[in-house]
Amino acid sequence: MPAGVNFAFSLGPGTDMSFASFVQAHAAHADWRVALAHCQRQLQTQIAGRAAQQGDSAPFTLSWCYLSDYYAPAAEAILDELRRRFPGVAWVGTVGVGVAASGVEYIDEPALVLMIAPLPCESFRLFSGLQPLPTASSEFVAHTALVHAEGSTPDLQEPAPN
Repeated sequence: MPAGVNFAFSLGPGTDMSFASFVQAHAAHADWRVALAHCQRQLQTQIAGRAAQQGDSAPFTLSWCYLSDYYAPAAEAILDELRRRFPGVAWVGTVGVGVAASGVEYIDEPALVLMIAPLPCESFRLFSGLQPLPTASSEFVAHTALVHAEGSTPDLQEPAPN
């Protein structure tokens, strides 16, 4: 999310990305700290409900953070705060004119959307211009990728390693 850095992830084969495995939250407020606190409460409520219903579940490891452009100047601070509040969770995301969640769109207003999933750590890799995907000779074999990037980013059109 910081300027000039593209975050993405790549999944290995057989990774369960069913919607049921995710929890999500969204909020709008002029102060990103207030919106983030609302989202954190929503996530914690859903995670606790899931644990009560399913017993011990896999730890949440991969998360998405979508910010409206009102929060762009605070993107690094938001990412730092997410890492502090959710230790051990890898974060990807982007900034846009608007963000959407289940049944709601926030256009031209300060808002954020968070999703978090309990994927096995060995099933995904984060990559960016600063941290490229592992080479094909590594033990991790990418099956698919989700990339968030500014279209004018240099080298964006270069193919990912095979």
